[in-house]
Amino acid sequence: MFRNILTGVAVIALVAGAGAQQKAQMTVKKAANPQFAGIYTPSQGFVSSSANTRSGPDMLHNNMMLSNYYSSAGAYQEWVDEFGLPDRGVNATEQLNGFDFIWCSAEVDAATGNTGTAVMNFYDESIYCSGPVNWPTADCSYAISGLPMTDANGNFACWIVGIDLSGGAECNLQTEGAAMKWGGWSTVWDHDNTGPWLAGGGYGNGDAFVWFDTLAGANVGCYWFGGVPFAGFGVTMYGNVDDSSAYYSSAPGAGDTVQYSLGGALVSGGMGTFQVENPQAGLDYRLIAAAHPFELSYNGGTLLVDYFRRFSGTPINMPGGVLTIPIPGLSGTIYSQVAETSGSATNVTAFSNGMMHHF
Repeated sequence: MFRNILTGVAVIALVAGAGAQQKAQMTVKKAANPQFAGIYTPSQGFVSSSANTRSGPDMLHNNMMLSNYYSSAGAYQEWVDEFGLPDRGVNATEQLNGFDFIWCSAEVDAATGNTGTAVMNFYDESIYCSGPVNWPTADCSYAISGLPMTDANGNFACWIVGIDLSGGAECNLQTEGAAMKWGGWSTVWDHDNTGPWLAGGGYGNGDAFVWFDTLAGANVGCYWFGGVPFAGFGVTMYGNVDDSSAYYSSAPGAGDTVQYSLGGALVSGGMGTFQVENPQAGLDYRLIAAAHPFELSYNGGTLLVDYFRRFSGTPINMPGGVLTIPIPGLSGTIYSQVAETSGSATNVTAFSNGMMHHF
């Protein structure tokens, strides 16, 4: 594949080694109505149904005030956009468990069926017009393959896809904190003439992006589009409820199949809803919780919560896999998990992921 750093866009003004607050201007191209490419999970690729996907339930960042334009830099070029995660609880982190993004492509590659691969990078800290402080090391990175470029007939097309990270691929990121620290995210395509839909409106998103040449290992500079359209990229980020995050075994067992999440944030003295996303008919579900985590293989699954005498009297029944109960006055970190059982509390058929709750 021919690589040209300027393919797909004309550079009006290139400021070599542009420093912070210096922005070179690039042109844009007209986009088209986006088509839905599907839902993608890192473990399964594209899935045929959204029934078992669990991104959310909260929206962490929404940069989807869309323009009518897109732009591109060429294959293996990384454009880093910034975003903010506001502090909203006692824990200064958020867990990203899914995101949607939009791109357009005029690239034709019959050898791949007009599909390409995008590497999605998320950085915990990125400085406006300078880029991630730890570039090129991303805090979380995902190679998303099989993404459509042009349509089935080789015509220019724009696409939107939902990436579901739940089930073990989640990304933990810090919130802004007192220093008003922004994060960064980027897409690196393996094809030319493919790039992001331009958008704005998200918290912490500025009118600039930073360009890195990943092949040369170089910061090309800080860019914008002259103010119209805004120099941000279309993305929506989803995560768990405030002050709660999923966690998993270091070596998940065959019995770790229950998908467990929360219906809303847990607040001391309030009501909390715990739910199984994939309940099975004829089986029972029991909630267990403790102040300490614990990892022990049990009946083919993994017990992640430490509590005295395990199943003798401590689990709370969850009829149909859903339970809403009062939350006592709590402080510190509490760990919870769901056990799937048949008949009795000790006849465990499967375990869920764990959840950490910060009070």
